[in-house]
Amino acid sequence: MRLIKAVFLFCLLGLAVSCQVGQSAASSKKLKSDDFKIVKLGQKDVSEADLDLSISSKDAKIYGFGGCNNYSFNYAITDGRIDLGHGVSTKKYCAKQMENENLLFQLAAKISTFQQTEKEIIFKNDKGETLIKAQKQ
Repeated sequence: MRLIKAVFLFCLLGLAVSCQVGQSAASSKKLKSDDFKIVKLGQKDVSEADLDLSISSKDAKIYGFGGCNNYSFNYAITDGRIDLGHGVSTKKYCAKQMENENLLFQLAAKISTFQQTEKEIIFKNDKGETLIKAQKQ
C-alpha cells in the first residue's frame, strides 16, 4: 500500500513539474521595454523619417511618434503570438508624414509574431514577412 501511495505521489509531483515547465515556456516570449527608431515599414525604407517606437512591458504598450502624431497600442501575447489590437493616435494633419503613419497602422493590424534582440525588433505576419523593423536608439 505504501508503494502505491509513493508511486502515486511521484506521478503527481511529475505532473505538477511538467505543467510548470510548460507554463514558463509559453510565457517566456515577452517583449522587453526599450526604445527604437523605425527603419522599415514593409519594404519601404523610412530610416530618414522621424519615426520612433517604445515598448513598455510593464503596461503592455507599444507607443511612439509617427512623424506627425503620437500613437499607442495595447498588446497581448498568447502562445507566442502578439496581438496589437486597435491603435490610437493624435489627430494632427501633416501632408507628407501621413503616408508613413497610415502605413504603420495598416501593417500593425497584420502583426502576429516578433523577434527582439539587444539591437532591434522585427514584427512579422503569419507568413514570416517583415512588417516593421526598428533599431535601438
